[in-house]
Amino acid sequence: MKETAEKNVIFMPGINKNPQIDQPSLTDKFLTFYIPIDEKKMLDLLKTSFLYDTLKVSMANTILKKSQEEATASKEEGINMDWQEKYLDKLDRDISDMKASLRATEERVAQMISQTLSEIRDRDNQRHQEFLAINQKIDSINSTIDQKIDSMNSKIDQSNKFIITMAVTTIIGIATMVITVLISK
Repeated sequence: MKETAEKNVIFMPGINKNPQIDQPSLTDKFLTFYIPIDEKKMLDLLKTSFLYDTLKVSMANTILKKSQEEATASKEEGINMDWQEKYLDKLDRDISDMKASLRATEERVAQMISQTLSEIRDRDNQRHQEFLAINQKIDSINSTIDQKIDSMNSKIDQSNKFIITMAVTTIIGIATMVITVLISK
């Protein structure tokens, strides 16, 4: 159970400490918090994270290859400073495109996390409402049981009074017969 709980947790920059240990996380710049999620959401987030990392590496490799190709081409052709300016402009555009792509990916991940958090809150609210309903049912059952116990106690008290009255009456009757027998002799 402990392994499952540790696997289904997302690490996020946030507001409190690691719940498993009493120390802040390794990064001093951010405190951390953990969000429990189901396995499907975890897999979706991991896939998105993997695609994000793959995209970064792919774009970096593409830019590196282009710069190496253009550098070798410039050496061979002896292109002047104008080529370097064009190359820097193209590099700026590529970096801007990469930033835009990364921002879009980040927004999708943030949206998925936000959606997961809202689903967790909804489930928590549902469980809370169910808990309140169960408590109300238990309270009504308890009051019904209390009424029945009070009713039984009053019946037992009445039965006890009747038995005591019968015993006293019987004793008085026997005493009267004994006195009558003694007086008649």
